[in-house]
Amino acid sequence: MFMRSSGTITSRPAKIGFLVNPVSGMGGRVGLKGTDGADVLARAQKLGALPQASTRARRALLSISKLQDKFEFFTASGEMGETDLRQMRCQPSCVFPTPSKKTSAQDTIRAAREFAENEVDLILFAGGDGTARDILQAVGDRVPMLGIPTGVKMHSGVFAKSPEAAGQLVSQLPNTNNPRIINTKAEVMDVDEDAQRKNQMSAQLYGVAVVPALRPFMQNPKSASRLSPSACLNGVANELVQEMDENTVYILGPGTTTQYVTRRLGLEGTLMGVDVIFQGKTLAKDVCENKLLSIVKTYPAKIIVGVVGGQGFVLGRGNQQISAEVITQVGNQNIIVISSIEKLIDIKGHRILVDTGKLKVDELLEGFTAVRTAPGNSVMTRIMAA
Repeated sequence: MFMRSSGTITSRPAKIGFLVNPVSGMGGRVGLKGTDGADVLARAQKLGALPQASTRARRALLSISKLQDKFEFFTASGEMGETDLRQMRCQPSCVFPTPSKKTSAQDTIRAAREFAENEVDLILFAGGDGTARDILQAVGDRVPMLGIPTGVKMHSGVFAKSPEAAGQLVSQLPNTNNPRIINTKAEVMDVDEDAQRKNQMSAQLYGVAVVPALRPFMQNPKSASRLSPSACLNGVANELVQEMDENTVYILGPGTTTQYVTRRLGLEGTLMGVDVIFQGKTLAKDVCENKLLSIVKTYPAKIIVGVVGGQGFVLGRGNQQISAEVITQVGNQNIIVISSIEKLIDIKGHRILVDTGKLKVDELLEGFTAVRTAPGNSVMTRIMAA
């Protein structure tokens, strides 16, 4: 499952790490906006809250349990997974002994790391955004994850639409003849519960996870309330400036979008040219390809580009100075794309394009990237060769 060797898919059972956050969702019905933290959990229990996660986890397992020979389960002991799997007549390997009935975020993190050590193909978890954050902290994008929605807050894009949808999706994973099943990327978001209880909304992007994507089964991530496009891009520029490393050069592509970064630094940029920023100052203006190559061979570098409205190009239109050779030297993981959400929505097919002049480089860039659209927000967008 998921693993390819010499162009073929192995026929071994799919290895699933199964995890339940036993207290997930308990704060919802009693109006506590979530269940993050021991104090909030105690309040929820005092108000009569009852566990929800186990029931919803078993609903997801119902269709999976009918295909037991297709799966190998790894889990945490007791209420963190083992109990529900055995109730559904699945026979798991317990790789993490739950220390006590009072589980914590650290238990989730440790269990997820054990799953990764056992090279699972997927972590299937019952929880909310907080649980997704903990798993992301443990495994990053090394292991795909899928959430059975049981929490109060589920703003992230890693959740199935329902427990049944999660089960149906996982049930299709051993079917290696299904070409629709791919690994894609999804945002992990979470809301500050304390702020929400004070009637304030404070959402944060914690990272990007890998998910097995069958769109009919997956929920869309929650959209943030929109600021004006200008305010959003000013916010993104502010974040980028704060993130800038003094040992790295930043190559700013042409266009009005990247000018937000230039202005935030108090600099005068070249609207239709490529500029290079180093330690908050202009290192070179309106540079050509050869100048860029000499710079990126001397310094570690990152590329910041906008999106051409209507067309959707990020590389190869108006910024040919950022050539295939420059991109290869910088590394595709060091390309940052910024855009207003309105511009992305208006692009036909909701994809962005690259045309570097080198097919191999275009193919290397293909996949998904997080286009930064507002402070703390990004939109996972497909990159395609033109």
